[in-house]
Amino acid sequence: MGDVLCEELEDLVHFSVHDLPARGYVVMEEIRRQGKLCDVTLK
Repeated sequence: MGDVLCEELEDLVHFSVHDLPARGYVVMEEIRRQGKLCDVTLK
């Protein structure tokens, strides 16, 4: 059972981007301005 857990952990990748929201919104806005992204409203 311990071997299975070890094998699963070998496939685990963790990363973090501390300023992702700040950077992400700017990038998404630029993509939208280029017409490559559309706004969708779900009702």
